Amino acid sequence: MISRALLRDSGLALVFNVAAVALSTLAAVFLARTMPLAEFGAYVFVQAAAHVVMVVATLGLPLAANRIVPDLTTRGRADAVRGYVVVGLAVVTLVPLAAALAVELAAARWMPAAYVGPTTGFVFVAAVMSAAWQRFVLDALRGAGRPVAATFLDGPLQRGLWVLLVVGLWAGGADIDAATVVLAYAASAVIVTAVGAAMLARRIALPGPVRVGREDLGHWLETARHMMATPVFYLVLSEADALILGLLASPEAVGLYNVARRIAELLKFFYTAANGVSMPRFARSHSEGRPDRLQRAVTAAAVLSLVPSLVLFAIIAAFGHHLLALFGARFVDAYPLLLLVSAIKMADPLLGPVTEVMLMAGLHARTTRVNIVFGAVAILSNLALIPPFGVHGAALATGLTFIGWKTTLYLILRRARGPETCLVVTCGRSLFRAAA
Repeated sequence: MISRALLRDSGLALVFNVAAVALSTLAAVFLARTMPLAEFGAYVFVQAAAHVVMVVATLGLPLAANRIVPDLTTRGRADAVRGYVVVGLAVVTLVPLAAALAVELAAARWMPAAYVGPTTGFVFVAAVMSAAWQRFVLDALRGAGRPVAATFLDGPLQRGLWVLLVVGLWAGGADIDAATVVLAYAASAVIVTAVGAAMLARRIALPGPVRVGREDLGHWLETARHMMATPVFYLVLSEADALILGLLASPEAVGLYNVARRIAELLKFFYTAANGVSMPRFARSHSEGRPDRLQRAVTAAAVLSLVPSLVLFAIIAAFGHHLLALFGARFVDAYPLLLLVSAIKMADPLLGPVTEVMLMAGLHARTTRVNIVFGAVAILSNLALIPPFGVHGAALATGLTFIGWKTTLYLILRRARGPETCLVVTCGRSLFRAAA
């Protein structure tokens, strides 16, 4: 049975995610219509590159906060929670800064000419650092028991500030180029991070006694190392296609592909909303040794993500041409690409929160090995399929990799006698029992 608290939190998270997607889509429509296609593609490429550097350089500490913080809180170790936050902030400041500076220094030599401007002059550093701080602080806030607040900050507030900044600059007569858009996004991220940091400090009573034991530190780094494989894999899956398109094709191809992918990503926000508020519950149920509670939480999250996703997929299939036309007439021909990418996105809600359960339930080591294998498959398949097939090759390579990866993890979880994450299987078993 779905609890009232989960329904409330999921409902709020859904509203916030809808608002965030609406604002992001509004911004994308505005940018696609006002910027030259090559400049729009350059902005997409640079944001993707900054995301790659951020996820790798933060060493898995943001995602690990979703497991470590509630686990330490359950065991009454408030001083260790504060220790994790302090150590994490230091790491996600120093390592991403060094990585971003290295990219800026090398950009003028190896980066294609279309991307040099927005990756130099500390623009790239601002993009990486703001994203690193935002990701760690808001994930720690989720782990500290404020997932809905973190979703609001991470979604509608940050996107709304970004839209206001970009539109304000445009109305003031500023040139809206890739560097300007990237800096506006970074500024909005810094603002919401400051708000989230204040909420987190109050939640965990910081400043206060801090404990960072050698055993704790080793455990944190080991957990983060394993858990880093999942965001890095998602990163490869979500950004490798755009980056390889930009390097092997053109900025225009990146811009076209991004618009189709952005519409298809509307399918993600039901999944993200339901599982974003459920991940701490997964971790607590596992820590308390309650497989029955874990199964209920997983089934509830699957219901709240799959059913509305199916409805939205039907809407995209029926009105895809009109959605693409919002971005401009030059994007309407991408309808077959939109259908392909949208069908691939449905694998997430169909198979359910497999990855989230494995990470929160302590199966991150197995997840890491699978992620490494399929991460390599994603890169190689994009390199093989993009030159002959362009944007459709990128979508096909990413889709085959994603479906194979998620299916493999699902089978591993079931062999480990984990909870059933696929709602179709759960409903099928219920119907079979009823018939028997």
